[in-house]
Amino acid sequence: MNTDITERVSSKIFAGFLLNSELRMHLNQSKNYKQDKIGSKQGLQEVHYQEKDYFGIYLDKNLISYNELKNLEDTLQKKLEFYCPAFNNEHTTFFVLPQVFVR
Repeated sequence: MNTDITERVSSKIFAGFLLNSELRMHLNQSKNYKQDKIGSKQGLQEVHYQEKDYFGIYLDKNLISYNELKNLEDTLQKKLEFYCPAFNNEHTTFFVLPQVFVR
């Protein structure tokens, strides 16, 4: 039996916005989002975490500065504006979600 837990445990950080029904509707109607989703190398995705859905990206690294998070928030906000110009994103909240995976 392999007891080395470091080989079986990994962690990731997900950053993004709560995917409520209104945002989901706008994304589903967006041609730009559908095209980017098909050929995406950016890693934009929808994830389910603690019984809620989020739209965002997994970070490449586990350590990130506050300034990098603010830049990422601005980038994702601009992506939302590009995908859903009619969506009022003034009240969207940016989330950073740590996740631990055990194999």
